[in-house]
Amino acid sequence: MAKFEIPEYYKSIKKPKPEEENMTDRNCFICGTKAKMAKFQRYCSVQCRTRATRLDGTAHGIRFR
Repeated sequence: MAKFEIPEYYKSIKKPKPEEENMTDRNCFICGTKAKMAKFQRYCSVQCRTRATRLDGTAHGIRFR
């Protein structure tokens, strides 16, 4: 069985660099502190994110009491 070799044109292709996200100062939805966040981030830390998911008692508009 012949050994497979990668063609030269595959070796010369450069991989695109990942783009840096623009970080802006936003207020956290839970604690209200200002922190640098990306476009879709809404919580400043892991603790705030877990607290937000635990406090969310609504499931598509249906409230469980």
